[in-house]
Amino acid sequence: MRATTPAVVQHDEFSDLTEEYFLSLRAAGRSERSIEAYAYALTSLRQFAGPEVQPTDITPLIVSRWLGQRRTNVSPANASFMLRHSRPAFRVWHAAGLIDSDPFARVASPKVPVPVIPVLSDDEVRALWAVTDGSDWQSRRDRALIRCMLDTGLRRGEAQALTLGSVDVSAGLIHVRVSKSGRERWVPIGLKARRELRLWLRARQQYLQRHLLIDDGTLFISRHGRALHPQALYRAIHRRMSQAGISTPRAAHCLRHTFATRALEAGASELDVMHIAGWGAGSLSMLRRYTASTQASRAAESHRRWSLGDRL
Repeated sequence: MRATTPAVVQHDEFSDLTEEYFLSLRAAGRSERSIEAYAYALTSLRQFAGPEVQPTDITPLIVSRWLGQRRTNVSPANASFMLRHSRPAFRVWHAAGLIDSDPFARVASPKVPVPVIPVLSDDEVRALWAVTDGSDWQSRRDRALIRCMLDTGLRRGEAQALTLGSVDVSAGLIHVRVSKSGRERWVPIGLKARRELRLWLRARQQYLQRHLLIDDGTLFISRHGRALHPQALYRAIHRRMSQAGISTPRAAHCLRHTFATRALEAGASELDVMHIAGWGAGSLSMLRRYTASTQASRAAESHRRWSLGDRL
């Protein structure tokens, strides 16, 4: 039998540095979802630059061409995503003296057009209640889910991660934990949302018992009795909006926009809306971006209340 020569494993600096970077992120408590985003961006950059290219070979020109390709072939938002999730690694490597210069230092951030996300009208919200007005378990679930998201501005991932222990129906509070940042908050829920949650909890228990399914403690479950996958949650909302005659490409996000806009229209303070929706202290610009489409109408309504020319 002829002896075979083992393959020579070449040292791959890019892979080694990336692995060390991800280990440091895990040690710092970053979520696996965030690390996956960083890995996706760095892998895309390396595939564009070539498998033989190492971190020291990445130049501002390569980065600019890569981002330009992502902007043209995918979208401006994707180019911005790639920049945000690849740049931190090179900053860390440069600060540690592992690379001579940061190729992202002279690369401008891609401009991303602000998407216009509609705000649901009162008639559209009533239509949603109409299409979920059933006694079956799925109608109970979808109605409670949509009611909670409209009432609190929950993100899709936050709603998907809720457990039975997250909700105190009697006190009218939901405990929300953001896996990405680790921040926690208690948000209030209205009387009608509490009622829908009670009906859903009853239907949920009956469904699990009828189908002999194990209760994993997740609040909003699939027909298999397990936590709704984020995409399944999105599809449930999108399906109900379609049934209600509402056309929007970002159904779940539309609920969050509607929450923020309607809260401000009703006189809630920006700080209260930011707290309930889970925006940090430095996210006032995000709130204003969310509600920019109705800023003119809110300003006009406010002017009617305090117009000096009308009062004097």
